[in-house]
Amino acid sequence: MITSSFHAQTSDKAHDQFAQYAAMDLPGPRYHDPKNSDLIDWMIFSELLTMDEDEEDFSKSLILTFVEQANTIFADLDAALAPEANPNSDENLKKISNMGHYLKGSAAALGLQKVQSECERIQNYGAKHSFDGLCVPGQWSDSIRDAVEKCKMEFHNVRILLSNYYQDQL
Repeated sequence: MITSSFHAQTSDKAHDQFAQYAAMDLPGPRYHDPKNSDLIDWMIFSELLTMDEDEEDFSKSLILTFVEQANTIFADLDAALAPEANPNSDENLKKISNMGHYLKGSAAALGLQKVQSECERIQNYGAKHSFDGLCVPGQWSDSIRDAVEKCKMEFHNVRILLSNYYQDQL
């Protein structure tokens, strides 16, 4: 399993690193078979694939749009969680919660269930809800940082899976 996270701001180094990982022959269905991967809700994703019959590569264009959105939101989350941004202020936590909610909805619409799950954590922690018992009330920004890093990792993993599926670097 890949444990390094894909940095939100696309740089040549990060792009090269992603290309290196995407080209790897990673074992198991997690990275090669969306039907049997824990990263994708196949029922949702397969519905998107049916749209390709009307418009070639429609599903791929949706995924590419999501990748752009996610990279932007990850950069915004990193900025909101920086110490100088006062990440535990009510105003900042609400902004973080809204970003988590937005990205969660996009991930859910595409069937990206692991990303969706981490975005739900970001959304709830930003709203000061320790809904899953993994967050200690009052330590919101620390828990959000953890959820953001896990979300980036799952985002990276799903990009590898979908790059393999579409046989193109996404």
